[in-house]
Amino acid sequence: MILQHVYIAILNGIFRITGKFSGRVRETLLFACFLVFAYIYAFSPKTGNIDGRMSLGTVLLIIMTVLSIKDRLRPIEWKRKLYIPFVLFGIGMFLISRLHSVSEGYFLYMLSLAVILPAFYLVWINRGDYEKLYIKIAVAFSLTGMIFLAYSFYAATNGDYQIYGSGRALGTTGNPNYLGMIGLTMVLSGEYLLLESKKVIGAILSGIVIGSGASMIIESISRTAMIAAVVSIIFFVVYILKRRIAEPEKHKYAVWLTVIALIFAVVLALAGLQVDDVQRHTRKVQYVEAKEESEASETSAEVSDFSLSSVLDSLGGTVAYADDISDIGDRIVPDGDVDEFSSGRVGIWQVYIDHITMFGNDINSLEDIKDEFPNGKVIRAHNNYLEYFYQFGIPVTLLYIWTVIYLGLKALSVLVNKKKTESGGFYSAVIIGTYALYTLVEISDLSYVRCVPFLFFMVIAPYFERKSSYLQY
Repeated sequence: MILQHVYIAILNGIFRITGKFSGRVRETLLFACFLVFAYIYAFSPKTGNIDGRMSLGTVLLIIMTVLSIKDRLRPIEWKRKLYIPFVLFGIGMFLISRLHSVSEGYFLYMLSLAVILPAFYLVWINRGDYEKLYIKIAVAFSLTGMIFLAYSFYAATNGDYQIYGSGRALGTTGNPNYLGMIGLTMVLSGEYLLLESKKVIGAILSGIVIGSGASMIIESISRTAMIAAVVSIIFFVVYILKRRIAEPEKHKYAVWLTVIALIFAVVLALAGLQVDDVQRHTRKVQYVEAKEESEASETSAEVSDFSLSSVLDSLGGTVAYADDISDIGDRIVPDGDVDEFSSGRVGIWQVYIDHITMFGNDINSLEDIKDEFPNGKVIRAHNNYLEYFYQFGIPVTLLYIWTVIYLGLKALSVLVNKKKTESGGFYSAVIIGTYALYTLVEISDLSYVRCVPFLFFMVIAPYFERKSSYLQY
Protein backbone atom coordinates (compact mmCIF):
# COMPACT_ATOMS: atom_id res chain seq x y z
CA MET A 1 0.00 0.00 0.00
CA ILE A 2 1.11 3.58 -0.68
CA LEU A 3 1.13 4.58 3.00
CA GLN A 4 3.83 2.05 3.85
CA HIS A 5 6.36 4.09 1.83
CA VAL A 6 5.70 7.01 4.17
CA TYR A 7 6.21 4.70 7.16
CA ILE A 8 9.43 3.37 5.70
CA ALA A 9 10.86 6.81 4.99
CA ILE A 10 10.11 8.04 8.51
CA LEU A 11 11.09 4.87 10.39
CA ASN A 12 14.29 4.32 8.43
CA GLY A 13 15.25 7.88 9.25
CA ILE A 14 14.64 7.22 12.93
CA PHE A 15 16.61 3.97 12.71
CA ARG A 16 19.69 5.94 11.70
CA ILE A 17 19.63 7.22 15.27
CA THR A 18 18.30 4.22 17.23
CA GLY A 19 20.48 1.85 15.21
CA LYS A 20 23.51 3.31 16.98
CA PHE A 21 22.37 1.50 20.12
CA SER A 22 23.09 -2.22 20.36
CA GLY A 23 20.35 -4.68 19.51
CA ARG A 24 20.40 -5.97 23.08
CA VAL A 25 19.68 -2.52 24.46
CA ARG A 26 16.76 -1.99 22.08
CA GLU A 27 15.30 -5.44 22.81
CA THR A 28 15.63 -4.87 26.56
CA LEU A 29 13.84 -1.54 26.33
CA LEU A 30 11.14 -3.15 24.19
CA PHE A 31 10.61 -5.81 26.85
CA ALA A 32 10.44 -3.06 29.47
CA CYS A 33 7.56 -1.48 27.53
CA PHE A 34 5.62 -4.75 27.68
CA LEU A 35 6.32 -4.90 31.41
CA VAL A 36 4.85 -1.41 31.79
CA PHE A 37 1.69 -2.47 29.95
CA ALA A 38 1.41 -5.67 32.01
CA TYR A 39 1.93 -3.74 35.26
CA ILE A 40 -0.75 -1.20 34.39
CA TYR A 41 -3.30 -3.87 33.50
CA ALA A 42 -2.68 -5.85 36.69
CA PHE A 43 -2.03 -3.22 39.34
CA SER A 44 -3.93 -0.15 38.22
CA PRO A 45 -6.97 -1.27 36.20
CA LYS A 46 -8.97 1.71 37.46
CA THR A 47 -6.22 4.32 37.71
CA GLY A 48 -6.75 7.43 35.62
CA ASN A 49 -9.40 8.19 33.02
CA ILE A 50 -9.79 6.34 29.74
CA ASP A 51 -8.26 9.18 27.71
CA GLY A 52 -5.23 9.12 29.97
CA ARG A 53 -4.85 5.35 29.61
CA MET A 54 -5.23 5.57 25.84
CA SER A 55 -2.69 8.40 25.65
CA LEU A 56 -0.13 6.40 27.60
CA GLY A 57 -0.79 3.32 25.47
CA THR A 58 -0.42 5.28 22.23
CA VAL A 59 2.90 6.78 23.29
CA LEU A 60 4.20 3.38 24.40
CA LEU A 61 3.14 1.79 21.10
CA ILE A 62 5.03 4.43 19.12
CA ILE A 63 8.12 3.82 21.27
CA MET A 64 7.72 0.04 20.83
CA THR A 65 7.44 0.44 17.06
CA VAL A 66 10.69 2.42 16.95
CA LEU A 67 12.50 -0.01 19.27
CA SER A 68 11.32 -3.00 17.22
CA ILE A 69 13.20 -1.90 14.09
CA LYS A 70 16.01 -4.37 13.58
CA ASP A 71 17.25 -3.30 10.15
CA ARG A 72 16.32 -0.99 7.31
CA LEU A 73 12.67 -1.53 6.37
CA ARG A 74 11.52 -2.63 2.93
CA PRO A 75 8.06 -2.62 1.31
CA ILE A 76 5.92 -5.70 1.99
CA GLU A 77 2.87 -7.31 0.42
CA TRP A 78 -0.10 -6.80 2.71
CA LYS A 79 -2.97 -9.24 3.12
CA ARG A 80 -5.49 -6.90 1.54
CA LYS A 81 -8.55 -8.80 2.80
CA LEU A 82 -7.45 -7.89 6.31
CA TYR A 83 -5.42 -4.70 5.97
CA ILE A 84 -7.99 -2.68 4.00
CA PRO A 85 -11.03 -3.25 6.26
CA PHE A 86 -8.81 -2.87 9.35
CA VAL A 87 -7.59 0.58 8.30
CA LEU A 88 -10.96 1.64 6.87
CA PHE A 89 -12.54 0.77 10.21
CA GLY A 90 -10.28 3.30 11.91
CA ILE A 91 -10.88 5.93 9.22
CA GLY A 92 -14.63 5.32 9.31
CA MET A 93 -14.69 5.81 13.06
CA PHE A 94 -12.94 9.14 12.63
CA LEU A 95 -15.41 10.33 9.98
CA ILE A 96 -18.43 9.36 12.07
CA SER A 97 -16.95 11.14 15.08
CA ARG A 98 -17.18 14.35 13.02
CA LEU A 99 -20.96 13.86 12.80
CA HIS A 100 -21.67 13.39 16.49
CA SER A 101 -19.80 13.02 19.75
CA VAL A 102 -18.35 9.64 20.74
CA SER A 103 -17.15 8.30 24.08
CA GLU A 104 -13.73 9.16 25.50
CA GLY A 105 -10.71 7.28 24.30
CA TYR A 106 -11.94 6.68 20.78
CA PHE A 107 -9.89 9.34 19.00
CA LEU A 108 -6.61 7.68 19.95
CA TYR A 109 -8.12 4.28 19.18
CA MET A 110 -8.89 5.49 15.65
CA LEU A 111 -5.35 6.84 15.32
CA SER A 112 -3.89 3.50 16.39
CA LEU A 113 -6.01 1.46 13.97
CA ALA A 114 -5.47 3.67 10.95
CA VAL A 115 -1.83 4.71 11.45
CA ILE A 116 0.22 3.38 14.37
CA LEU A 117 -0.65 -0.33 14.49
CA PRO A 118 -0.04 -0.78 10.72
CA ALA A 119 3.42 0.74 11.25
CA PHE A 120 4.04 -1.70 14.11
CA TYR A 121 2.96 -4.62 11.90
CA LEU A 122 5.15 -3.38 9.03
CA VAL A 123 8.20 -3.47 11.29
CA TRP A 124 7.50 -6.99 12.57
CA ILE A 125 6.66 -8.39 9.16
CA ASN A 126 10.02 -7.06 7.99
CA ARG A 127 11.67 -8.77 10.95
CA GLY A 128 9.79 -12.05 10.65
CA ASP A 129 11.03 -13.33 14.04
CA TYR A 130 7.61 -13.26 15.67
CA GLU A 131 8.66 -15.67 18.41
CA LYS A 132 10.78 -12.88 19.90
CA LEU A 133 7.69 -10.69 20.03
CA TYR A 134 5.55 -13.40 21.57
CA ILE A 135 8.15 -14.46 24.14
CA LYS A 136 8.43 -10.87 25.38
CA ILE A 137 4.66 -10.62 25.74
CA ALA A 138 4.30 -14.00 27.46
CA VAL A 139 7.15 -13.48 29.92
CA ALA A 140 6.04 -9.93 30.77
CA PHE A 141 2.44 -10.94 31.51
CA SER A 142 3.44 -14.15 33.31
CA LEU A 143 5.97 -12.39 35.54
CA THR A 144 3.65 -9.51 36.34
CA GLY A 145 0.75 -11.89 36.95
CA MET A 146 2.77 -13.88 39.48
CA ILE A 147 3.76 -10.69 41.32
CA PHE A 148 0.13 -9.56 41.26
CA LEU A 149 -1.03 -12.88 42.73
CA ALA A 150 1.54 -12.68 45.53
CA TYR A 151 0.46 -9.12 46.24
CA SER A 152 -3.20 -10.16 46.34
CA PHE A 153 -2.46 -12.83 48.94
CA TYR A 154 -0.52 -10.25 50.94
CA ALA A 155 -3.43 -7.82 50.68
CA ALA A 156 -5.79 -10.58 51.84
CA THR A 157 -3.89 -11.00 55.10
CA ASN A 158 -4.06 -7.25 55.70
CA GLY A 159 -7.80 -6.84 55.26
CA ASP A 160 -7.77 -5.57 51.69
CA TYR A 161 -9.17 -8.63 49.92
CA GLN A 162 -12.75 -7.82 49.01
CA ILE A 163 -15.45 -10.40 48.30
CA TYR A 164 -18.81 -9.88 46.62
CA GLY A 165 -21.93 -11.24 48.19
CA SER A 166 -21.80 -14.09 45.70
CA GLY A 167 -18.36 -15.03 46.95
CA ARG A 168 -16.44 -13.87 43.89
CA ALA A 169 -12.84 -12.86 44.55
CA LEU A 170 -11.61 -9.48 43.36
CA GLY A 171 -7.93 -9.56 44.20
CA THR A 172 -7.04 -5.88 44.21
CA THR A 173 -8.82 -5.09 40.93
CA GLY A 174 -12.28 -4.14 42.21
CA ASN A 175 -13.89 -6.35 39.54
CA PRO A 176 -14.04 -10.17 39.56
CA ASN A 177 -14.26 -10.40 35.78
CA TYR A 178 -11.09 -8.37 35.49
CA LEU A 179 -9.36 -10.69 37.96
CA GLY A 180 -10.44 -13.58 35.73
CA MET A 181 -9.08 -11.75 32.69
CA ILE A 182 -5.67 -11.34 34.33
CA GLY A 183 -5.67 -15.03 35.26
CA LEU A 184 -6.58 -15.94 31.70
CA THR A 185 -3.65 -14.01 30.23
CA MET A 186 -1.41 -16.04 32.56
CA VAL A 187 -2.93 -19.35 31.44
CA LEU A 188 -2.51 -18.50 27.75
CA SER A 189 1.01 -17.16 28.25
CA GLY A 190 1.96 -20.19 30.35
CA GLU A 191 0.74 -22.53 27.62
CA TYR A 192 2.87 -20.72 25.07
CA LEU A 193 5.95 -20.82 27.33
CA LEU A 194 5.37 -24.55 27.81
CA LEU A 195 5.35 -25.06 24.04
CA GLU A 196 8.67 -23.23 23.93
CA SER A 197 10.14 -25.23 26.82
CA LYS A 198 12.82 -27.77 26.03
CA LYS A 199 13.86 -28.59 29.60
CA VAL A 200 12.14 -29.75 32.77
CA ILE A 201 12.74 -26.46 34.59
CA GLY A 202 10.95 -24.61 31.80
CA ALA A 203 8.00 -26.99 32.06
CA ILE A 204 7.83 -26.53 35.84
CA LEU A 205 7.87 -22.73 35.60
CA SER A 206 5.22 -22.82 32.86
CA GLY A 207 3.08 -25.10 35.02
CA ILE A 208 3.37 -22.68 37.92
CA VAL A 209 2.17 -19.81 35.70
CA ILE A 210 -0.74 -21.85 34.31
CA GLY A 211 -1.79 -23.07 37.78
CA SER A 212 -1.61 -19.59 39.27
CA GLY A 213 -3.71 -18.15 36.46
CA ALA A 214 -6.22 -20.99 36.72
CA SER A 215 -6.67 -20.42 40.47
CA MET A 216 -7.37 -16.74 39.84
CA ILE A 217 -9.97 -17.61 37.20
CA ILE A 218 -11.77 -20.08 39.45
CA GLU A 219 -11.68 -17.73 42.43
CA SER A 220 -13.15 -14.93 40.33
CA ILE A 221 -15.85 -17.28 39.01
CA SER A 222 -15.67 -15.43 35.70
CA ARG A 223 -17.61 -17.58 33.25
CA THR A 224 -16.04 -15.95 30.21
CA ALA A 225 -12.53 -16.58 31.49
CA MET A 226 -13.44 -20.16 32.44
CA ILE A 227 -14.77 -20.96 28.98
CA ALA A 228 -11.76 -19.38 27.27
CA ALA A 229 -9.32 -21.23 29.54
CA VAL A 230 -10.98 -24.63 29.04
CA VAL A 231 -11.11 -24.19 25.25
CA SER A 232 -7.47 -23.08 25.17
CA ILE A 233 -6.39 -26.15 27.16
CA ILE A 234 -8.27 -28.45 24.77
CA PHE A 235 -6.57 -26.86 21.76
CA PHE A 236 -3.26 -26.91 23.62
CA VAL A 237 -3.47 -30.70 24.01
CA VAL A 238 -4.41 -31.03 20.34
CA TYR A 239 -1.47 -28.81 19.39
CA ILE A 240 0.96 -30.87 21.47
CA LEU A 241 -0.18 -34.10 19.84
CA LYS A 242 -0.12 -32.48 16.40
CA ARG A 243 3.49 -31.38 16.87
CA ARG A 244 4.46 -34.78 18.23
CA ILE A 245 3.08 -36.48 15.12
CA ALA A 246 4.37 -33.93 12.59
CA GLU A 247 7.89 -33.63 14.03
CA PRO A 248 8.48 -36.62 16.32
CA GLU A 249 12.22 -36.12 16.76
CA LYS A 250 12.03 -32.41 17.43
CA HIS A 251 9.23 -32.80 19.99
CA LYS A 252 9.90 -36.28 21.38
CA TYR A 253 9.79 -35.05 25.00
CA ALA A 254 6.83 -32.68 24.52
CA VAL A 255 4.23 -34.98 26.06
CA TRP A 256 6.33 -35.67 29.16
CA LEU A 257 7.12 -32.00 29.65
CA THR A 258 3.40 -31.25 29.34
CA VAL A 259 2.53 -33.87 31.96
CA ILE A 260 5.11 -32.40 34.37
CA ALA A 261 3.79 -28.89 33.80
CA LEU A 262 0.16 -29.89 34.29
CA ILE A 263 0.98 -31.68 37.55
CA PHE A 264 2.48 -28.47 38.92
CA ALA A 265 -0.40 -26.45 37.47
CA VAL A 266 -3.08 -28.61 39.13
CA VAL A 267 -1.29 -28.73 42.49
CA LEU A 268 -0.74 -24.98 42.53
CA ALA A 269 -4.31 -24.22 41.44
CA LEU A 270 -5.71 -26.44 44.21
CA ALA A 271 -3.35 -24.87 46.77
CA GLY A 272 -4.46 -21.41 45.73
CA LEU A 273 -8.10 -22.40 46.02
CA GLN A 274 -7.51 -23.80 49.50
CA VAL A 275 -5.91 -20.56 50.66
CA ASP A 276 -8.75 -18.57 49.12
CA ASP A 277 -11.35 -20.84 50.75
CA VAL A 278 -9.79 -20.30 54.18
CA GLN A 279 -9.68 -16.56 53.57
CA ARG A 280 -13.34 -16.48 52.52
CA HIS A 281 -14.37 -18.45 55.59
CA THR A 282 -12.40 -16.11 57.84
CA ARG A 283 -13.96 -13.01 56.29
CA LYS A 284 -17.42 -14.53 56.56
CA VAL A 285 -16.96 -15.22 60.27
CA GLN A 286 -15.64 -11.70 60.83
CA TYR A 287 -18.64 -10.26 59.02
CA VAL A 288 -21.20 -12.35 60.91
CA GLU A 289 -19.60 -11.52 64.26
CA ALA A 290 -19.50 -7.83 63.39
CA LYS A 291 -23.13 -7.91 62.31
CA GLU A 292 -24.23 -9.65 65.51
CA GLU A 293 -22.29 -7.18 67.63
CA SER A 294 -23.83 -4.28 65.72
CA GLU A 295 -27.34 -5.62 66.21
CA ALA A 296 -26.65 -6.19 69.91
CA SER A 297 -25.41 -2.63 70.31
CA GLU A 298 -28.50 -1.22 68.63
CA THR A 299 -30.83 -3.43 70.69
CA SER A 300 -29.33 -2.36 74.02
CA ALA A 301 -29.17 1.24 72.83
CA GLU A 302 -25.58 1.45 73.97
CA VAL A 303 -23.69 4.57 73.07
CA SER A 304 -20.72 3.35 71.08
CA ASP A 305 -18.50 4.38 68.23
CA PHE A 306 -18.96 0.89 66.81
CA SER A 307 -20.83 0.55 63.54
CA LEU A 308 -21.13 -2.17 60.96
CA SER A 309 -19.85 0.16 58.25
CA SER A 310 -16.67 0.86 60.23
CA VAL A 311 -16.13 -2.88 60.58
CA LEU A 312 -16.64 -3.38 56.87
CA ASP A 313 -14.12 -0.62 56.21
CA SER A 314 -11.62 -2.35 58.45
CA LEU A 315 -12.24 -5.54 56.48
CA GLY A 316 -11.59 -3.77 53.20
CA GLY A 317 -15.32 -3.61 52.79
CA THR A 318 -16.68 -1.01 50.47
CA VAL A 319 -18.15 -4.15 48.91
CA ALA A 320 -20.86 -5.81 50.98
CA TYR A 321 -20.15 -9.19 52.54
CA ALA A 322 -22.88 -11.82 52.44
CA ASP A 323 -23.77 -14.31 55.16
CA ASP A 324 -23.70 -17.10 52.61
CA ILE A 325 -21.04 -17.63 49.97
CA SER A 326 -22.18 -19.34 46.81
CA ASP A 327 -20.11 -21.68 44.67
CA ILE A 328 -19.23 -21.94 41.00
CA GLY A 329 -22.38 -23.91 40.25
CA ASP A 330 -24.55 -20.97 41.24
CA ARG A 331 -22.81 -18.86 38.59
CA ILE A 332 -22.94 -21.46 35.84
CA VAL A 333 -26.55 -22.53 36.43
CA PRO A 334 -28.22 -19.67 38.32
CA ASP A 335 -31.89 -19.39 39.16
CA GLY A 336 -33.87 -16.78 37.29
CA ASP A 337 -34.42 -15.55 33.74
CA VAL A 338 -32.03 -14.91 30.86
CA ASP A 339 -31.27 -11.39 32.02
CA GLU A 340 -30.19 -12.67 35.42
CA PHE A 341 -28.07 -15.36 33.81
CA SER A 342 -26.34 -12.65 31.75
CA SER A 343 -25.78 -10.58 34.92
CA GLY A 344 -28.11 -7.91 33.60
CA ARG A 345 -26.48 -7.62 30.19
CA VAL A 346 -29.64 -8.36 28.23
CA GLY A 347 -31.35 -5.32 29.70
CA ILE A 348 -28.31 -3.18 28.90
CA TRP A 349 -28.11 -4.49 25.35
CA GLN A 350 -31.76 -3.63 24.74
CA VAL A 351 -31.14 0.02 25.62
CA TYR A 352 -28.32 0.25 23.08
CA ILE A 353 -30.31 -1.58 20.40
CA ASP A 354 -33.20 0.87 20.80
CA HIS A 355 -30.96 3.83 19.92
CA ILE A 356 -28.85 2.50 17.04
CA THR A 357 -29.15 4.35 13.73
CA MET A 358 -27.41 3.92 10.36
CA PHE A 359 -24.53 6.19 11.38
CA GLY A 360 -24.47 5.77 15.13
CA ASN A 361 -27.15 7.18 17.39
CA ASP A 362 -29.61 10.04 17.58
CA ILE A 363 -28.98 11.26 21.12
CA ASN A 364 -26.47 13.71 22.54
CA SER A 365 -25.24 11.57 25.41
CA LEU A 366 -26.00 8.33 27.19
CA GLU A 367 -26.72 10.46 30.24
CA ASP A 368 -29.84 11.66 28.42
CA ILE A 369 -31.28 8.12 28.51
CA LYS A 370 -29.80 6.87 31.78
CA ASP A 371 -33.30 6.24 33.14
CA GLU A 372 -33.72 3.51 30.54
CA PHE A 373 -30.80 1.54 31.98
CA PRO A 374 -31.28 -0.95 34.82
CA ASN A 375 -31.07 0.93 38.14
CA GLY A 376 -30.99 4.23 36.23
CA LYS A 377 -27.21 4.17 35.79
CA VAL A 378 -25.34 4.43 32.48
CA ILE A 379 -23.44 1.20 31.81
CA ARG A 380 -21.11 0.28 28.95
CA ALA A 381 -22.59 -2.16 26.44
CA HIS A 382 -20.43 -5.17 27.41
CA ASN A 383 -20.54 -6.11 23.74
CA ASN A 384 -18.17 -4.63 21.16
CA TYR A 385 -20.60 -4.96 18.28
CA LEU A 386 -23.42 -3.10 20.02
CA GLU A 387 -20.93 -0.54 21.32
CA TYR A 388 -19.65 0.11 17.81
CA PHE A 389 -23.12 0.03 16.21
CA TYR A 390 -24.22 2.64 18.74
CA GLN A 391 -21.08 4.80 18.51
CA PHE A 392 -20.29 4.57 14.78
CA GLY A 393 -23.22 3.04 12.93
CA ILE A 394 -23.79 -0.02 10.78
CA PRO A 395 -21.37 0.37 7.80
CA VAL A 396 -18.32 1.05 9.99
CA THR A 397 -19.14 -1.77 12.40
CA LEU A 398 -19.50 -4.24 9.54
CA LEU A 399 -15.83 -3.59 8.72
CA TYR A 400 -14.96 -4.54 12.29
CA ILE A 401 -17.11 -7.67 12.16
CA TRP A 402 -15.36 -8.75 8.95
CA THR A 403 -11.96 -8.24 10.59
CA VAL A 404 -12.85 -10.38 13.62
CA ILE A 405 -14.43 -13.15 11.52
CA TYR A 406 -11.48 -13.24 9.11
CA LEU A 407 -8.93 -13.43 11.90
CA GLY A 408 -11.06 -16.00 13.74
CA LEU A 409 -11.14 -18.30 10.73
CA LYS A 410 -7.39 -17.92 10.17
CA ALA A 411 -6.77 -18.65 13.83
CA LEU A 412 -8.89 -21.80 13.67
CA SER A 413 -6.94 -22.89 10.61
CA VAL A 414 -3.67 -22.49 12.52
CA LEU A 415 -4.99 -24.60 15.39
CA VAL A 416 -6.35 -27.53 13.38
CA ASN A 417 -4.02 -27.69 10.38
CA LYS A 418 -1.50 -30.47 11.06
CA LYS A 419 1.25 -28.64 9.14
CA LYS A 420 1.13 -25.55 11.37
CA THR A 421 3.18 -26.28 14.49
CA GLU A 422 4.87 -23.01 15.49
CA SER A 423 4.42 -22.11 19.17
CA GLY A 424 3.55 -18.54 18.25
CA GLY A 425 0.86 -19.78 15.89
CA PHE A 426 -0.89 -21.39 18.85
CA TYR A 427 -0.39 -18.32 21.05
CA SER A 428 -1.76 -15.88 18.50
CA ALA A 429 -4.68 -18.17 17.62
CA VAL A 430 -5.92 -18.71 21.18
CA ILE A 431 -5.60 -15.00 21.94
CA ILE A 432 -7.64 -14.18 18.83
CA GLY A 433 -10.26 -16.71 19.95
CA THR A 434 -10.26 -15.30 23.47
CA TYR A 435 -10.70 -11.78 22.15
CA ALA A 436 -13.59 -12.89 19.92
CA LEU A 437 -15.32 -14.37 22.97
CA TYR A 438 -14.75 -11.29 25.10
CA THR A 439 -16.15 -9.00 22.40
CA LEU A 440 -19.54 -10.65 22.95
CA VAL A 441 -19.97 -10.21 26.69
CA GLU A 442 -17.32 -7.92 28.17
CA ILE A 443 -15.94 -4.38 27.84
CA SER A 444 -13.13 -4.91 25.35
CA ASP A 445 -13.52 -2.18 22.74
CA LEU A 446 -10.47 0.00 23.38
CA SER A 447 -6.99 -1.32 22.67
CA TYR A 448 -5.08 0.01 25.70
CA VAL A 449 -7.68 -0.09 28.48
CA ARG A 450 -7.87 -3.85 29.13
CA CYS A 451 -5.33 -6.60 28.68
CA VAL A 452 -7.15 -8.97 26.29
CA PRO A 453 -7.68 -6.33 23.55
CA PHE A 454 -4.05 -5.24 23.93
CA LEU A 455 -2.77 -8.80 23.51
CA PHE A 456 -5.04 -9.26 20.51
CA PHE A 457 -3.62 -6.26 18.66
CA MET A 458 -0.06 -7.32 19.50
CA VAL A 459 -0.22 -10.94 18.27
CA ILE A 460 -2.01 -10.47 14.94
CA ALA A 461 1.02 -8.96 13.14
CA PRO A 462 1.86 -12.06 11.00
CA TYR A 463 -1.75 -12.31 9.78
CA PHE A 464 -1.28 -9.06 7.83
CA GLU A 465 1.41 -10.58 5.63
CA ARG A 466 0.13 -11.69 2.20
CA LYS A 467 2.11 -14.93 2.17
CA SER A 468 3.20 -15.75 5.67
CA SER A 469 5.95 -18.33 5.85
CA TYR A 470 5.58 -18.19 9.61
CA LEU A 471 1.88 -19.13 9.61
CA GLN A 472 2.33 -21.21 6.46
CA TYR A 473 -0.49 -19.83 4.32
